[in-house]
Amino acid sequence: PAQEAIEGAILERRAGREQRAHQLFERAGSAVQADPRALLEHAQTKVRLAAEVNRKRKATRYDRHARVRLLGEAREMLRRVLQMDAPAARHAWAWFELGRVLDELGEPEAEIRHAMERAVALLPTESRFKDELSRFSARTRRR
Repeated sequence: PAQEAIEGAILERRAGREQRAHQLFERAGSAVQADPRALLEHAQTKVRLAAEVNRKRKATRYDRHARVRLLGEAREMLRRVLQMDAPAARHAWAWFELGRVLDELGEPEAEIRHAMERAVALLPTESRFKDELSRFSARTRRR
């Protein structure tokens, strides 16, 4: 049942149904914590849900709190993925997502840059990593 919930959650996420994916990941419970693929996908779901909250026109204080909570949970999940035995590509994606989450949370530039550089180093063929690092570097130079 837990593995079915994980597979269903990943399919829902790929279909853009983040809320449903989140419910299925939650239903899978502790099985997600032991599976680096599921944990990364769940973290990505939380990041997307936080982005949806951010796009609300009239976000309340509760909405802003929920966004920060989702990003904080995603950060911890991504750090756990990085401690697990997983393929280099999965670690690269975890570093990439971690860099973006740290940026959203206003963490120190050095930590954000480190995460993005690790993603590029692990998967140099992924242009999205290089593009995001370039955008980040340009933005920080303007400060």
